[in-house]
Amino acid sequence: MITLNDAPMVVLDVRVFNGCVDEGAGAGKMPAVSLVTRDTASGAWVFGSTIMAGYGRQTYRCYIGTPTATPPVRTLALTVTRANGSVQDSRTATLAEVMQAALATQPVA
Repeated sequence: MITLNDAPMVVLDVRVFNGCVDEGAGAGKMPAVSLVTRDTASGAWVFGSTIMAGYGRQTYRCYIGTPTATPPVRTLALTVTRANGSVQDSRTATLAEVMQAALATQPVA
């Protein structure tokens, strides 16, 4: 969790290592790192963001929102997609899981 404009903000730092020179050389050949948020009940798209990854180890910061004990029921899907369109890796979590993990790391007042 960080402070942004004097308010707490939950962030998700995603670290991606792209060490494959033959797959990732040149413009348009790097993998894409995407975070898509959907309404868990209906599956409706809520928000999405895609960042083209660079070469080597990179950290991408995704701003999740203000911490709350009862966040909206959302599913977060993080996907790393190669330039050829194949999915290299994907992970899912609920917004509640991410918020709980962030709140658990904070010192007790």
